[in-house]
Amino acid sequence: MGCDIAGAPNNKGIKKRGTLGGFIEHPQYGICGLSCAHVLLNFEYFEKLKTNGGRMHWPDFHPCEAVYQPGDSDHQIGRLVQAVCLEGGKDDIGVEVALFQIEQRPPVEGEFPSTLNGADGEDLRFNSGKTYGLSRLNKWPVVKFGRSTDKTSGVFVSNQPLVSVKTIKNKWDDRECSITLHNQLEIQSVLSNTQFADTGDSGSLVFMKDETGEYVCVGMVEGGTPYGTTIVTPITPILDQFKVFRLKSFQEKIFERYVKNTLQVILDKLS
Repeated sequence: MGCDIAGAPNNKGIKKRGTLGGFIEHPQYGICGLSCAHVLLNFEYFEKLKTNGGRMHWPDFHPCEAVYQPGDSDHQIGRLVQAVCLEGGKDDIGVEVALFQIEQRPPVEGEFPSTLNGADGEDLRFNSGKTYGLSRLNKWPVVKFGRSTDKTSGVFVSNQPLVSVKTIKNKWDDRECSITLHNQLEIQSVLSNTQFADTGDSGSLVFMKDETGEYVCVGMVEGGTPYGTTIVTPITPILDQFKVFRLKSFQEKIFERYVKNTLQVILDKLS
């Protein structure tokens, strides 16, 4: 999670790169990764998504369905299986997200590749898959990991959790496409001289702590504003698009490895 990712290159061989957000257990495709649709789709396919009722499914992405990690490598880790781009409006939250099926190097725990993870005395991992809806948001600080600005902390700009409408401009080479999303979250950095997120951080998951001090996911970075704040889509409507209610939990697998390793140590001592 939080690492560099890219979709298929365009006809000039250039990839648009962003951040791998998190993972879900999809009822049809199994373990899948999440990022923004504007990260993993090229310009033509993103325009097709917007004019195709805001939804695309595999095999509609062929032959441009490959997903690479790291983004600047030829290592394909999966392929696009679903994309959504819905503006929302009134009481509906806008969503712009892509889902890709993991085919290589499936995740074993919720680690972050950040060099800053642990630099502040806190080694953040996200193994629970736990999420919060809008009713649980508060003024507590939030944190995100992105491929461009790494680990950053921020706070919600307004006491009202949702911003009415935000239009975000994204560039594919010399072409530009605008995405309008209703009812988004807005976050500013806790540091006056830095941004909470920047170009390349799209797709990063945003976390806050619950009452026990455990991190839970509240949203995904969508883009920035001209005045330096970051627009974040709430995580619950994103998951709703894929008919799941939480992100992938790694706790059971971690416990299984712990038991297996403990038994092996005991057996080694007895032998």
